Amino acid sequence: MKKLEEKEIVEIYNREENFTYSYDIEGIANKMRIKQIENIVLNSKISSFLDVGCGNGYFVKLLQEKGVFSLGIDISENLLKKFYSKGNLRIVANGVSIPFKSNTFDFILASQLIEHIPDYKRFLLECYRLLKGNGYLLITVPNIFCYDSFDSLLGFQKYFKKLFKISPHLHLNKFFPTKWRQILVESHFKICMEKPIYIFPYIPYFLKGIKSLEFKILANGFVNKLFIFIENKISQYYPFKYLGQFHFFLCKK
Repeated sequence: MKKLEEKEIVEIYNREENFTYSYDIEGIANKMRIKQIENIVLNSKISSFLDVGCGNGYFVKLLQEKGVFSLGIDISENLLKKFYSKGNLRIVANGVSIPFKSNTFDFILASQLIEHIPDYKRFLLECYRLLKGNGYLLITVPNIFCYDSFDSLLGFQKYFKKLFKISPHLHLNKFFPTKWRQILVESHFKICMEKPIYIFPYIPYFLKGIKSLEFKILANGFVNKLFIFIENKISQYYPFKYLGQFHFFLCKK
């Protein structure tokens, strides 16, 4: 795979078709991911918050409303112009050179981001630098169990843009949860909690009928609550604890 230069990455994410609407995505899995993040950040004692790869700024605005000093950064200047008013705090920056002093933030969120950053190890060291002592880093990543598994293991990259309407090269780092855990520990973080999100076989979007049925069934309030209850129980056991479509890590400095 060709290594992308930062200039190319910026150009990709400045195109509207590639805007990372990180917290405004359809689908049960994404709604579950967002809910999990909400539960953590809203029940944490936070005085300063940074969302790296902030997308439409959902969590920045949410915490600002709670009186928390909150900032969002994203590599896409065009995206930030689209979603942020003058009153919202946001900065155009990449994830490996973030323009703040060390020990600035209590809490850093990076949801569905690290898989897009070429130098992911440098990004984690930058997060470590920015966190105050005992600060928290919350990361969510796509599990290779999801569509990345077909992309990586079966070599379908050249077909993916056509079938899934996504650019396959945007997910640069594709690892199993065990590998992500190793990377986080090697970056000096203590993992406080990890869990899979949405233990359900990935159904690609080009299978519209089946995908629609999945959404319809799991959108039912009772079914959704039952599904979450079962997932919370089985996610503690092998192999289910590694089989979510997303994986969630809460880390402490």
